[in-house]
Amino acid sequence: MNSTAPSPEKKPFSRYQSLLVLSLGFLLFGMALDFMLMPALSAMVLESMALSTEAFALILSLNSLAAGISAFALSLFADRIERKKLLLITYALFCVGLIGSALAPDYYTLIAARLATGISGGMIAALCFTLISEHFEEKQKGRAMGLIQIPFGIGQLAGLPLALYLAAEFQWQYAYAALALVAILAFFLALSLIRRSEVTQSPDSHFWQNWLAAFKAKKQQYCLANNFLLITADVAFMSFSSAYFIFNQGLEEADLALVFGLAGVSSLAFGPLFGFWADRFGQGKIFSLSTLLGALVLIPLSLLSDLGLNWILILNSLLFCSVAGRTVSAGALSLMVPRPENRASFLSIDSALQRVAAGFGAALAGWILVQSEDNRMLNYPQLMLLILIIYGLSTWLFFIIQRRLKSEI
Repeated sequence: MNSTAPSPEKKPFSRYQSLLVLSLGFLLFGMALDFMLMPALSAMVLESMALSTEAFALILSLNSLAAGISAFALSLFADRIERKKLLLITYALFCVGLIGSALAPDYYTLIAARLATGISGGMIAALCFTLISEHFEEKQKGRAMGLIQIPFGIGQLAGLPLALYLAAEFQWQYAYAALALVAILAFFLALSLIRRSEVTQSPDSHFWQNWLAAFKAKKQQYCLANNFLLITADVAFMSFSSAYFIFNQGLEEADLALVFGLAGVSSLAFGPLFGFWADRFGQGKIFSLSTLLGALVLIPLSLLSDLGLNWILILNSLLFCSVAGRTVSAGALSLMVPRPENRASFLSIDSALQRVAAGFGAALAGWILVQSEDNRMLNYPQLMLLILIIYGLSTWLFFIIQRRLKSEI
């Protein structure tokens, strides 16, 4: 073999691939910040609306369940409709939900607005990842998924601290008003940059057979189960993170911007690196090491209280680093699982189950965690133990999926 030939790991992106990552990243930035913002505002929303942990968990879980239902609905027709048109319609609904969140005067109006963002959010994620799967080769998928993590990092580094600052200085609704403006800009960027895509299923194809094919293969079933477990574990721990940091770890509300901002630096720095390493060293190694890191961080963070700002900054940043590593490696693996004719349907189902998992994780946290009379969040060690069990199951499933993919080569 010619030693000067370029390795497949280093194949550069085309100009359109780079523009596509930019546009999809901007769209996902709004979604990522919306997903992180409500848990980060938990202490403020609990106080301003005089909510119980169960009532607040209902806001989170209904948002996620709505996303799951809409993504399931999308999976029925996703491969029959042109991607760009569908993506723009759903993102417009997402913008409407953000505006509603900013203007919400009471609890029930807020629930309605969060349902709107949930319904659209479940479809947006699936469509974005479908476009990545269609426009990037196997040895480019890890890097593409790593770059897509950049919006999450930027959201935590710049977006979330700014949103929390606006919420602390004025009121929490101002954070959603700023996010709505960003989402509207992302909409118009996608309108100008993303190309139209071909429909992969004809209107007269066997409708239910094509949809059910997304469930048939064992590797696809394991992939769906693995991603469900991953999201459940992450959301369960983070749903009440800001309240936990304030009431249990002794932080001030003003410290939250720094805590989540530094976590954003961690995601921003390591997300693309994890994507490169997943392509180069193998997704299984990156997934395992990231899971181990997450377990080592969760134990002291859950068992010890009043750690203080410095330790919270370190542990929370490492936790988000772990999340980035598992998300990138699992996401790259998921793009390799479906067949081309069922790709959008499978990824829509996957997105649906992940949003259901987010709702389940939030509800799980609401059931396990309770607030004492002095506002401390109780039962975090029990929640941590459950999350560690989920980590073990997901790692086992990850390697089963990899073995089945290799057996098909």
